[in-house]
Amino acid sequence: MIDKSTNNKNLLNNTIINIVIFTSLIILICVIILSLIIWRKTNDLVSIIFGALGILGVLFNIYFLSKEK
Repeated sequence: MIDKSTNNKNLLNNTIINIVIFTSLIILICVIILSLIIWRKTNDLVSIIFGALGILGVLFNIYFLSKEK
């Protein structure tokens, strides 16, 4: 016999994870665009490094959330 509360929790968890992953992808696209704009406007190495670290951080979170599913 399948427990309905466990099934509902799994469905809710998957829904929340999908929403967070989708939001993270939107943030990733925005960070990439902003990093490219900042890189073109300034030749400051620090801003380029922070943009790359931001992109890697978002990708890291997306990776862990997708493994959670």
